[in-house]
Amino acid sequence: MRGALYGIATEGWPFVIALAVIAAWMLHAGSAYAAIPLVGAVMAVLKFRDPQREVPADPHGIVSPVDGQLIEIRPVDGGLQLCFRIAPLGAYLLRSPAEGKVLESARNDGQHGFRIHTDEGQEVELRLHSASWLPAAASVGYGERVGQGKRCGALRGAHLAEVWLPPDAVPQVRIGQRVLAGETVIAHFAGGEDVHSA
Repeated sequence: MRGALYGIATEGWPFVIALAVIAAWMLHAGSAYAAIPLVGAVMAVLKFRDPQREVPADPHGIVSPVDGQLIEIRPVDGGLQLCFRIAPLGAYLLRSPAEGKVLESARNDGQHGFRIHTDEGQEVELRLHSASWLPAAASVGYGERVGQGKRCGALRGAHLAEVWLPPDAVPQVRIGQRVLAGETVIAHFAGGEDVHSA
């Protein structure tokens, strides 16, 4: 992930340009199929867009790292796991669920992600499930700081996202609810404001 230009993630520009050029060439040639690459270019713009998001002023809040839908909340390994189905045409860039220092990466069994140690001593782990040939890619490394809701990677082929939280975290979303990356508060650390517990 190398940022964005004109609201589109840098990695998406080659697809957009190539499809637009093919569409223009086919239109010039009078092909009735010119609409196919043109539609593809529009879809690429939608997929690789990098919209501005209003990160909530909530130091105890954990925000969604992806655009998608909550499909599961369950206790696991002494903590709490929130699982999200990533929207196929949601924003391409991954956002950090909390502010803090990046710890070890998780890269095994098709999972990619990292842990964040917050200034309050809490830990949040982000895991992304994707195809082995097109894994999600973090743009932050061990020891780096990352801000709540800030861009921290590219989803690429990821289809599921898991956020692992401390056992006393309080969910703020319900099964089936749609979320926006960097904007929707999905949970609060213990001691934070309980807006609407799930």
